[in-house]
Amino acid sequence: MARILVVDNDPGFVRMARGVLYTDGYLVQVATDSSEALSLMEHAIPDLVLLDNQFRREIDGVDLMDAMSRNTRLRQIPKVIVVDSAPEGSDEPGDSLENALWLSKPVKPETLSDAVAGQVTRTAFVYSPQHGEYEYGPDHPMEPRRALETVELCHKYGLLDKPWVDVVEPQPAGVEDMVLFHDRDYLAALQEANDGVFVESMIEFGLGTMDCPVFPGVYDYSALATGGTLLAASLVDGGRYDLAFNLSGGFHHAHHRNAEGFCYVNDIAIAIRHLLRKGRRIAYVDLDAHHGDGVQDAFYNDNRVLTISLHESGKTLFPWSGFETEIGAGDGRGYNINVPLPPQTDDEVFLEAFHKVVPEAVAAFDPDIVFALVGADGLLADPLSHLALTNNAYAEAAMVIEAISPECVVLGGGGYQMNSVARAWCLTWAVMNGIEPEDEYAGTIGGMMLGTEYVEGGGLRDRHAYTTGPLKAEIRKEVVRVTEYIKDTVFSLITPST
Repeated sequence: MARILVVDNDPGFVRMARGVLYTDGYLVQVATDSSEALSLMEHAIPDLVLLDNQFRREIDGVDLMDAMSRNTRLRQIPKVIVVDSAPEGSDEPGDSLENALWLSKPVKPETLSDAVAGQVTRTAFVYSPQHGEYEYGPDHPMEPRRALETVELCHKYGLLDKPWVDVVEPQPAGVEDMVLFHDRDYLAALQEANDGVFVESMIEFGLGTMDCPVFPGVYDYSALATGGTLLAASLVDGGRYDLAFNLSGGFHHAHHRNAEGFCYVNDIAIAIRHLLRKGRRIAYVDLDAHHGDGVQDAFYNDNRVLTISLHESGKTLFPWSGFETEIGAGDGRGYNINVPLPPQTDDEVFLEAFHKVVPEAVAAFDPDIVFALVGADGLLADPLSHLALTNNAYAEAAMVIEAISPECVVLGGGGYQMNSVARAWCLTWAVMNGIEPEDEYAGTIGGMMLGTEYVEGGGLRDRHAYTTGPLKAEIRKEVVRVTEYIKDTVFSLITPST
């Protein structure tokens, strides 16, 4: 994120602008004519366009402003227009510049810095210190304090201090929010379980199992996580933010009337249904090692939501579902995509599958908002799955999702090796903000003392690790079979809104 496109053929101004914006932490691209600007925007949508006034009209056979106004994804991009002298008004008849700010040359560096900071679309890091106050139990693999570890690491790298980043604290979701997806009797049982005392009747709702224990604050924790996802969805839907990350969200196994797979309240389904009531089209991309069965079930018959899940095959991992033949039903036929991956799938094969399926499917669907679940339990060090990914795979996938999303809600999901999760989520937040963190903390996070030295380096990025030999060939053969099935069977069924 924080991507600025400078459209100007004045070398002196471009040099000054690039230096100022780079110092402020923005990712800067430069185009010297309208055709080049439109080409760059095809590959990645900028968060702000800084352009010379001459490009408001056709000067190279291309009318940049007209082309942007006719493209729904480019129309609302904030603009800062630089002119030789300030105009009398903020716009002229026929222009679509209601969200533009004017500056006159020569522009002082501090003026440019303040103008961009005030206009650029922002990103939101949704977090509450209360997330770390809950415990599933001493022997349970799910540790809510993952959120605290991730926040501390983000602070070490200065990732929450950028001028376009806001750290926003959520409030718990109310019952009326949660009944958008959940049964009232189930929510009543979950509220009863909030004191941490199990009663036999709770079993009917999946409460009190080894996966979903009853613990003090179980309802409060679930309501707070759901409130965070609703807040993230509202922020990006409001237009001021185009990325919001609720790292304590992503409970994709919770069903309408029962808890399952460490998940009590399906914050994803609730937030998506909230947006559907406002007429939005939603694409949901799930990168967790476990199939997102709860979200799939919620929208299996709905063509307003495109669900895509890349996960370890249900032949070898809970919840034993998510096969490529599960493509939706009724109006939703073709709007549910599953990419089951064999055990020991590595970065190369995972990314081959991702690139074959996700960008094309999302583009065909043309959503208003993309939800992305970046569960870090596909990492090689994770104890609950059999995939062999490094966080480099998550980082590349996250960058692609950010680039193809008009607006994006990012959620944490699974991940059960504490250090690996914190590094993966911190890196995800960094790259989705257009930042490649410098490894000035090499040797201070991760490494041998945590027993994960095989893949974890001293900085945020893992060392590369690859599956090799005949096993790699068999894995790739199976993934090619699955992705070809999807392209042949599903892609033709996806249509944009009319």
